[in-house]
This record gives sequence, structure tokens and C-alpha cells, in this order.
Amino acid sequence: MEGTHRDLKLRKSAASVSGGTLSSMDQLQAVALGFGILLSESIDKNELQFKTLKITDFGLAREVSKTTRMSAAGTYAWMAPEVIKTSTFSKASDIWSYGVVLWELLTGEIPYKGIDALAIAYGVAMNKLRLHIPATVPSNWRNLMESCWELDPHARPTFEVILKKLDEISRSNFTQTPHESFHTMQGHWKVEIEEKVNEIRMKENQQQKQRQQGQTATAASTQQGLRSY
Repeated sequence: MEGTHRDLKLRKSAASVSGGTLSSMDQLQAVALGFGILLSESIDKNELQFKTLKITDFGLAREVSKTTRMSAAGTYAWMAPEVIKTSTFSKASDIWSYGVVLWELLTGEIPYKGIDALAIAYGVAMNKLRLHIPATVPSNWRNLMESCWELDPHARPTFEVILKKLDEISRSNFTQTPHESFHTMQGHWKVEIEEKVNEIRMKENQQQKQRQQGQTATAASTQQGLRSY
């Protein structure tokens, strides 16, 4: 019975997105709820091979096939710090990744676009890098995403709490934003995010140059020492 209820909610969510009659905010809500419902409820092991969730919207494409096998084959931009550092997987690490998905859906952007993968891994793992949330993003969305990215895994919300928050958000004025206005807003967000990413890339390049200069100086000093010897 529980599985039937879950499948019905997922079908309604998918229908909302594919129907094409809803606003962008309605579609965002449907996709976010679809992810949350799928990940918040337990799925019988025998069902796993038949469960595939396809979500396409806002220029994104996602296909998530449920599996019992956990691996570190994910992408750093979506991985929680504890996963990058110690391969510690949990529902809390799923919450972190879910927060990244919410950010994608809301902004229509690619996480850390143009930043080197290893730089992302180091920055996230060492708590020196976080996705930029534009200044005009509504506080309820901001608070939800930031709660998903709490450094302490135990401080992150459960999916049940997230679904309640999304339900509250669905009643806010922001969800009534017209299609064109929302995409105009997204355009401004993308510009702001790109500026922040460019700042990060400039710092990364400067640090790389400094490291190269240090290595060059060390090599020159070593060569001088060898000649003196």
C-alpha cells in the first residue's frame, strides 16, 4: 500500500512537469517534491531494479536508477564533505546532494561551472567552497539549501522535514511568479553566480602560479646547492 501511495505521488509530480501547463515555479516544486518523495521513503530491495526516475527541466537532465550498491563514483560538485574525505555515505550525505539539486533547479545553473574538479573536491572537503546563493533568492529557499549544506551531517534536515518545508514554500507568493518573470530572475542569478565563479577561478589561478613559483625557486636553490657541492 505504501509503495502504491509513493508511486501515485511520483506520477502526479511527473505529470505536473510533463504537462506543460504549469508555471516554472510550479514545475520546480513538482521536480523537487518528486526527488524528495523518492528519496525519503524506503524502497523494497526487489523493486530497485525497476525504479528509475527521469527528471528533465530548466535545461537539466537527470536519470537516477536506484541501486543498493554505494560507490565513490559520484561527481565532487554534488558530494558532501564527509563523502569526499572518508567515503562516508548516509542519508545525511544524500541531503547534501539534494540541496545541490535544489540549487540547480532554482538557478538553472551548473554547480561550480568551469572550476577544476580537484579544486572543487578540496574546497568542499575543507569547508572553503560553497555554492553561491544569489542575494535575491527568497529566504525560505535560501534557508532550506543552507540547512542541507550544514557541515555537521547530524544537523541537516531529514527528507520528511524537507518535504514539509517545500509544502510551506508552495504556499508562498514566490511560487506565483509568472513564467517570464522567473526566467528573467534566473538570468540575473546566473550573472551573479558567474561573477562569483570567476572570482574563485582567479584565486585558483593565482594560487597555482604561486605554487609554481615556489617549486621553481626550490628547484633553482637545489641546483645551486648541487653546483656548490
